[in-house]
Amino acid sequence: MRGHGVVVTFGTREGVDQPGDRHRRERVGRPPSRSILILIVGGAVVVGCLGTGAMASAISAAAASSSWGGAPVGRGTAQFARGRVETPREVPDSGPVSGARGTPSSASGDLGGVTCLSTIDCQAMGERNDGPLIGQVYQPPGPWTLAGGAEGGSLSGDTCAGPDDCWAVGTTASGLGTLIEQNTGDGWGTVTSPSEGGGGYTELSAVTCVSPSDCWAVGGYDNANGVPETLIEWYHGTSWSIVYSPNEGSGDWLLGIACAGSAECWAVGQYGDIEIGEGQPLLLEYNGAGWSGPAWEQYGNTLNAITCVNASDCWAAGNYFDGSEYQTLVFQYNGTDWSRGTSPDAGSPDPSVVYNSLNAVACSGADDCWAVGLYDEPGGLFNQTLIEQFDGTGWTVVGSPDPGGADILYGVACASSTDCWAVGEYWPDPAITADYQTLIEELTVTSWTAAASPDVSSADVLGNVACDGSVNCWAVGSSFSGSQTVIEQSVQGDAPPMVTSLTPAAGPVGGGQTVTVNGYGFVAGMTVTLGGVAVTPSNVTPDSFIFTTPSASAGYVTLQATDGYGSSLEDGNVGYIYAALAAYHPLTPFRILDTRSSSCIQCGTGALLPSGTTTLQVTGYSSGGESVPADATAVALNVTAVSGSAASFIGVYPAGTGRPDSSNLNFLAQTNTANLVVVALGPTGAVDLYNSLGAVDVVADVEGYFTAPSGTQGQFHPIAPLRVCDTRLGQPANPCNEEGTADLALGPGQVAKVDVAAVTSAQGDIPSDGSAEAAVLNLTAVSDTQATYLSVFPSSSNGTCSTAVPQSSTLNVSARTNQANRVIVPLGPATNGGHDTDVCVYNSLGSIDFLLDANGWFGASGAAAGTDFQVIGPSRICDTRAGMGTACSGDSLTPGGVLPVQVTGMGGV
Repeated sequence: MRGHGVVVTFGTREGVDQPGDRHRRERVGRPPSRSILILIVGGAVVVGCLGTGAMASAISAAAASSSWGGAPVGRGTAQFARGRVETPREVPDSGPVSGARGTPSSASGDLGGVTCLSTIDCQAMGERNDGPLIGQVYQPPGPWTLAGGAEGGSLSGDTCAGPDDCWAVGTTASGLGTLIEQNTGDGWGTVTSPSEGGGGYTELSAVTCVSPSDCWAVGGYDNANGVPETLIEWYHGTSWSIVYSPNEGSGDWLLGIACAGSAECWAVGQYGDIEIGEGQPLLLEYNGAGWSGPAWEQYGNTLNAITCVNASDCWAAGNYFDGSEYQTLVFQYNGTDWSRGTSPDAGSPDPSVVYNSLNAVACSGADDCWAVGLYDEPGGLFNQTLIEQFDGTGWTVVGSPDPGGADILYGVACASSTDCWAVGEYWPDPAITADYQTLIEELTVTSWTAAASPDVSSADVLGNVACDGSVNCWAVGSSFSGSQTVIEQSVQGDAPPMVTSLTPAAGPVGGGQTVTVNGYGFVAGMTVTLGGVAVTPSNVTPDSFIFTTPSASAGYVTLQATDGYGSSLEDGNVGYIYAALAAYHPLTPFRILDTRSSSCIQCGTGALLPSGTTTLQVTGYSSGGESVPADATAVALNVTAVSGSAASFIGVYPAGTGRPDSSNLNFLAQTNTANLVVVALGPTGAVDLYNSLGAVDVVADVEGYFTAPSGTQGQFHPIAPLRVCDTRLGQPANPCNEEGTADLALGPGQVAKVDVAAVTSAQGDIPSDGSAEAAVLNLTAVSDTQATYLSVFPSSSNGTCSTAVPQSSTLNVSARTNQANRVIVPLGPATNGGHDTDVCVYNSLGSIDFLLDANGWFGASGAAAGTDFQVIGPSRICDTRAGMGTACSGDSLTPGGVLPVQVTGMGGV
């Protein structure tokens, strides 16, 4: 691997070496082949090399807080729970693995970097000498265990976009192609990754993800002339592809990457200036449209790593050559420009110290950053650890342990200004070249100390460490023989449980609703409270349990699970809404959200990005004299996805509750698709909208709301579906086709008035006596001549339909297609000749037929008694796809088939 601390050596084809290889190259020849190594650790986890071989990794730092050697788990601002102990699975040719806390123990190794997503979610990766290796642990402090790996190749960097969504990158066994592996919860597997066609050494050195569908990997390859060039690949939710990456000179290579957002990423490395025979720092920027790079006049420099606190505060670290020795190097970005900072060197002014390098950098905040690396001890024979701190004003060298004769730090991560981990390698005896040991150092309050870190075996390499934000941490790398596949798992539970969602997250005040709780680290015997009231968990597994809600007053409460290690956090994922029975209040539809900048309404930051969530404030917003009052418990929204860049789905759910495993709206790329959603309001009168893939604008129109009932007004009266309008000629006679004699398709800009009570049925219909205040209709658009939208709205007070363009839409339809959507619309007043059961239907473009099917109605004041509405949280009760875990999974509908769907007793009903 071409990794940390790159130094370009002109006159050689290799071009990129690792500072840690200086003593290695003098004593140990690099083995000819490697295989994948993946380890997992719980806690503030580590990366590293276990044995000989170079390592590459982009070190990003989020929060990591834990203890090694079996000490109590650190408690940070973010807590994540873990599972409990399971028996490791035996796999042939796994080899011996032992050790308590830390990495699996045997002979030698080194750790190369650390990346953490939370206080206890980190991942490490590297190489091993006896075959591929993947290990997993669910909870700190916990041992490294073997869990698998692909045959052949070497992994240099890894990252996790979220729970059960991790990536590892590197090079194939031949070194001539890129290697990308993914773990989506079912184990690691190789995915297709493109390579440039130069025919020489090719490697991806680092990877980072903005979201599950927006990831970047960087590295380099030798072109047909043997000259290294940059390589950048992008994952857009379905596959990886090579994108253009600039080359500033000869011998370009990228080593690290960090993103502050979907349109703000930086990649660092080094390029060679042939004219002066020196390397220069390479820094490329992605601005949302493409990558570009400045040509810096900073000779003899290398940038090894980069991290961003936010979009206006990033640090890059490395080394530079001043003509006689290598010294540390830092650059800072202020949101506009990069400028070189001042960083000290260890041992100065001792002239015998000839090498200083920073290999990784991490920040816990804008005024607290740490950079780690190495320096040569006096005499320049062996490396020693180097740690520097930025306190908001400048960088200073701080003391760091050196347990061996030669020591290197490759990675660092911080949970807070007083809780950091640095990882690397050390040689107990530099004269024994095959005996490399993992090194872990911990910052506790003000000082760094060495922590216990058992090893796997001799001559292995770990390249990086990352965690998926749930219960898994992964270390990846390679072995030199590539002859074995090893998988071993340890699931431990030394931290409080973590709750990620309740399904459903809303229900009746009378209680009795069955709720499924998802999360991690659940155990039999734990206590669970809802709003401070004890409930009894059942069907407990490490990642879920169920309980029945007790009765309570209407309002918002939180759930908490407690075991011997502590209590889960009471955050926005654990909310539950007790909702009383409610009655409906129809409104003339009005627009409450439009993320498009040209017509912004509460548009916030614009389109929803991949895995993006926006919070929509519903109560308190008014338009055209219509608004949703503060005491509303639920709202009817017509949500439209507009021109998404990828096929995706949108989920709508109460703000302050965890995202459910259900969707409200599925759409294809570059289409406009709408769906009616009735959703409970969160404690502040807001809802959350989540987008899965791509970028998509979202429009939402309010059709009505629910509040506490008063009499029979707003109560619901269901009826069997009844077609009350069909404009097509030749269809059954109805008022919309002049009793079957005409086709009354709507032209562009035309509006039709429909009396929804004109068609009656013995199975039920909409009454014509004024007792219906609103109708529930299914609108279907049939074979429009061009893409258009339809709007359904009440007639005016004079009994006519306004010809003005409506300010809301009900249904968006593509040309030559049939599409449908539900609508709840007020009925027009019986004034000046109009029916009190009229609705208006508007068409924007082209010529289109439409259908209206009535499903029920809401009563006006004085209407007969109906039923009040009970809101519950979204919950999926049927999914016919095989293996989806619902009662109808595997029961696909065939042509003409009918599928009974059980509703009562499911999903909280």
